[in-house]
Amino acid sequence: HTLLSVTTLGGNVEGSDGTYLGMNVTVKQNTKNAKRNSIGLNVAVDRDTDPDSVYTHLGSSKRDLTYQQVEKRFLQ
Repeated sequence: HTLLSVTTLGGNVEGSDGTYLGMNVTVKQNTKNAKRNSIGLNVAVDRDTDPDSVYTHLGSSKRDLTYQQVEKRFLQ
C-alpha cells in the first residue's frame, strides 16, 4: 500500500508497499518508488528511488536516514 496526500503523479508511475508521499509531492512519469520510502513535503521525484530511504525537499535528495531509523525513532 502507498499513502498519498495531495500528490501529483505523472504517467506510468510504479508505487511500492510501505511508501508515504507527503503533501505537494510531484512524481515524474516513468519512475519507480521503491519499498518503504518516505518522501516529504514539496519533493519533486525525477528518478527512481532507493528502498528504505527518506527524501526531503532540500534539493530533493536522499538523506542518510533509513526508513528503519525513522521507524525506530518516531513510530514506536
